[in-house]
Amino acid sequence: MAGPEKRAAWHAAAQALGRPADGPDLRYRDTGSLWLMRDTCEAETAWAPRFVGPGLRSVRRREITWAEETVQVKDYGQARQITLFEHGRVVLRILTSDFDACPAEILAWLKSRWREETSSSTPARTTA
Repeated sequence: MAGPEKRAAWHAAAQALGRPADGPDLRYRDTGSLWLMRDTCEAETAWAPRFVGPGLRSVRRREITWAEETVQVKDYGQARQITLFEHGRVVLRILTSDFDACPAEILAWLKSRWREETSSSTPARTTA
């Protein structure tokens, strides 16, 4: 099938399936935020036992947004600044020389590393 025919077939299939009435409308979200939502969902549900869907659906969703820009760093040159917002507040700001990677992937990786580094699996020692 050619491009326009594939597109018409896709739209016909989407219309036949309809839009879920209880789900959010994600058609206008950018790709990065969709990837971040997907990865967050996988990370948050990986520990859960099977068949807990109704319980997980009642959990409140978090709105996560990021902004990125190119900044000039003294004695270094250009760097990419990515700022993570949660509930309208800045929670993380990073500088990176990687201009090609998806910001959602970078932020998801950094948040997972932060959780690993800050969660203590061994109890803190006390000195007498």
